Amino acid sequence: MTRVLGLQSDGLSHAALVGDRLAARGVELLVRRTDLGDPVTDEDRAADGLIVLGGPQSVLDDKHAGMMNGMAGLVRHFHDSERPVLGVCLGIQVIAAAFGAPVSRARELQFGFLPIRFSDAAKDDPLLRAHHPERRAFCWHEDCAALPDGAVHLAATDEIPNYGFRIGRTTYGFQCHFEVTRDSLGRMLDRGRHFVPKNLGARGARMIAEIDSDIDAHLEGANVFGAALTDAWADLLSGRASQA
Repeated sequence: MTRVLGLQSDGLSHAALVGDRLAARGVELLVRRTDLGDPVTDEDRAADGLIVLGGPQSVLDDKHAGMMNGMAGLVRHFHDSERPVLGVCLGIQVIAAAFGAPVSRARELQFGFLPIRFSDAAKDDPLLRAHHPERRAFCWHEDCAALPDGAVHLAATDEIPNYGFRIGRTTYGFQCHFEVTRDSLGRMLDRGRHFVPKNLGARGARMIAEIDSDIDAHLEGANVFGAALTDAWADLLSGRASQA
C-alpha cells in the first residue's frame, strides 16, 4: 500500500479533503501531531510522500523552532530522495525555510475566499495546468514565504506575490487552505473567528458576518480545485503524472 506521512501541527488543522481524496485512492495517511511531540519513526521516514499541513504556529516564533526545524528536516529528507512533498499554508512556509528562503509577516491578516492567479509556468505544471489562469480558495494566514532559489513560481494573490511554488519535480507548497471542507472550516471558525476583527477591525467584522454566505458561494468550487490538485499530487506518488 502507498503510504504518506502527514505532519499535523494543531488539533483543528486536519487533512480533511486531502485525506479523503488520498483514502479514496487507497493511500494510507500516517498522521503525526508535531505539536504533541509524536515521534516520527524510521518506518514513517520511509513513506512514499510527505504532507505538511497548516497550523496557527509561526516559523518566525522561536518557541516553535524545534518543531519547525524537525519538519524542515523531513522536507529535505523526502525531497532529496525525490519523493513527493506537499505543503499547505504553514507547510509552504516550512518548505521555504527548509530551502533557505525567508518567511515574514504579511502586511495584514489574509482571510477569506481569495482569487489565486496562476503563473505562466502553471500552464505546464502537472498539478495546475487544468486550473489556469485563476481559482478561488480559502485563505487564513499572517505569514508568507519568499520564493526559494531555483523554485518555479506558480501562484500569487493581489497581496502576496508567492502563493505557490514547485521545487524540482515533486515538492510543492501552496499558501491557501485547499484542504478545507465545510465541517473542517466550521471548526476552524468556531475557534478562531474572533481573530479576524481583532486584526482587521470593522472590515474584519464584516468578513466574519459574511463568511457563511461566502462559504455557500465559493466552497464547492474551491473543493473541486482542492480535489483535483490532491489527485494530481497523488499521481506523483506512483509516477503516473507526466512531468513539466
